[in-house]
Amino acid sequence: MRPQDEGTDAAPLPHFAATFHPVAAVRCREDTQRRPDGGTDAIAVEERADDVTALLAALRLPDAPPPSPEPAGNVPPDPDPDAICPLDGYLPPRLVLRDGQGRWVRPSIPRDACGKPLAEADTAMAKLKWTRVSTRVLGQVESAEAAASGCDQVYTDMVWFTGFYPPTPQGDLAPLADDAASVRLCIYQVKASEPDNDKPQGDFVSGGLLPTNRWAAVKRAVQTSGKAPACTTPANRFARLETPRGDIYVELDGCRRLVAQGIHPGDGTSGDTIWQASTDLPALLTEP
Repeated sequence: MRPQDEGTDAAPLPHFAATFHPVAAVRCREDTQRRPDGGTDAIAVEERADDVTALLAALRLPDAPPPSPEPAGNVPPDPDPDAICPLDGYLPPRLVLRDGQGRWVRPSIPRDACGKPLAEADTAMAKLKWTRVSTRVLGQVESAEAAASGCDQVYTDMVWFTGFYPPTPQGDLAPLADDAASVRLCIYQVKASEPDNDKPQGDFVSGGLLPTNRWAAVKRAVQTSGKAPACTTPANRFARLETPRGDIYVELDGCRRLVAQGIHPGDGTSGDTIWQASTDLPALLTEP
């Protein structure tokens, strides 16, 4: 029998002290691994440590007592820095102990007054020398094509997100990158489960650096964008243009709007503004 990958239930080790004699610790953790083709996978890793003497001593320590209750009265006591607990959470390690017969138990970790692992237990676990036993692929994090293009594997449709909330001040488009600038184009397909989300996520389809003459044409099309009317048709595909003067996002279907840096009217500050893309912009971005 093998331990479960998930869950936080743990039997106290002292309960087994008389009959259970651990000879090794085994842990499961998640990591990423680069493939030969340049892509990246999420993996589950099982590791083993054999010298567990110090760990067993630390695990047998008692929990620290909880903080003392506040005294009665109207005047609160001065705060004790040592009694202030941090607000960060704690996820118990996926750790089991095994004996010479292959039996295992998931031990409890002795806790301090704030419910976090005792420093002695943390130190003992950190000093274990782990040897990898097995690796299992959980799924793809980044495709080889996305890695080669320099694009993110998953990205948010920022046009839909920007238009979902109260209108962005329109103003004027901020100056765009020079015609000869290095600009990266990334195309995404909205996930089937995402179209009604206020921040729909898209999966990478294609991308790479634009030829200089093509960016110049895209730039001119962006500059001829008009005022964006109200629209509630989500895009199935969208594009992200990474330029030296900020990203530009374009819906390739649906409402066919774009989001780019603009100069807000009145105070002259800059920020994202939403526009109606010119009719030729989606075609310029998707041509081979």
